[in-house]
Amino acid sequence: MTEVSAELGDPNCKLIEPYEIWEGPNLAPWLMDYTHDNEIMIRSEQILTICDPSPKLLEKYKDVLS
Repeated sequence: MTEVSAELGDPNCKLIEPYEIWEGPNLAPWLMDYTHDNEIMIRSEQILTICDPSPKLLEKYKDVLS
């Protein structure tokens, strides 16, 4: 995720290669049923939580991207 400059009310965060935990320990591209984009803009107000992934989840994410 990177923060970008934006007018008040416009999306100001770019999610790059966002994935979600899906069906147990599997990862799936976020919004995969709706778009093939790998960069998605959202407003910072829409972010509910930010945390570091566990080492196991981070490794799985890196495997999915490669």
